[in-house]
Formats: sequence, C-alpha cells, structure tokens
Amino acid sequence: MTNPILAQWYFQLPNFILAALMYTLLGRVLLGFFVDPNSQNYIWRFFCRLTDPVAAAVALVTPKAAPEVIIWLFGVVWLFWMRVGLLNLNQIWLLFALIHVQILAPALLFGSVALTLLFSSLMVSTATIILGGIPAAIYERLAGIKDDSSVVSLWIWLAGTAILTIPAIGNFINIGL
Repeated sequence: MTNPILAQWYFQLPNFILAALMYTLLGRVLLGFFVDPNSQNYIWRFFCRLTDPVAAAVALVTPKAAPEVIIWLFGVVWLFWMRVGLLNLNQIWLLFALIHVQILAPALLFGSVALTLLFSSLMVSTATIILGGIPAAIYERLAGIKDDSSVVSLWIWLAGTAILTIPAIGNFINIGL
C-alpha cells in the first residue's frame, strides 16, 4: 500500500510551502505587536527575511492606503486562497472555508455551525475586498502615486468590490432575507 502523501507529492509539497509561508506571515503579524520593526532579534529577522518577498508581492496589488500590518494580513489571506485554489479550483469557496474553519477552529467558535458559517462568510468577504483593491493598486502604480491612495484610487477600489459582489446581490434579490 502506498503512502497517500507521497502519492500526491505534486499537491502536498506546494501546499506545505504555502502553509509554512502563511503561518510564518501570521507569526510576523503577531510578533510585530511586541517587537520593534528594526529589531535585531534573530527570530524577527528570520520571519522578515522569509516573508518579505510575499509582503512585497502583496504590496504591488494593494492600494497604498493600507498600512504595512494590513499588507501582511492580506498576505495571509492571499496565501490561504492560493491553497484553496491549489486544492481544487472548482470547489465552492464558502463551502471550503466552512469546512476548514470547522476543522481548524472548532473550539474558537464553540463548535457552533452558525458561528462557523458566519466566520466563513467573513473570510470570503475579506477576499472580496482584497481582490477589489487590485485595480486600484494597478491604477496607483500606473499614475505614479507615491505617498497615499488618491480619491480616484479609493473609488476604483469601491467599484472593484461592488463588481465582485454582483452575483451576491442577484442571489439576495432572488432569495431575499
């Protein structure tokens, strides 16, 4: 009998790497509350060195209005959704989030299916806001905006998020409250 982990190494290895990056970035967020950004602590330097490429990539598609810690948190969400996409691109996002939240955080949500569904919906909503910000970030790069997001880029972010919510609005109109 073959080991299922070794039989699906092409899925398991990238999933492991993405998970390690995701949890290291989450550790950087939590450690960032206690450690000075310029600290010479070897653990902090390791976390920064390992996650700086991810943070830099996320910063490219994140409007400049987002502070650094938000970029790190967006990175955690991006890596999570990359793992979701790696698992199966044809899965329903909310169902996947629901199942994983039930597995990863049952005690956190008191074993309540309703709380788990609410948290899963919040994860999907956060992903919608992050994806909606990509056109605004691209506009900022093309317009050469250096300091902070402009009013135009914030409107682009809002419009991008609104466009992504059109299917949900259609479902809301069909189903109602």
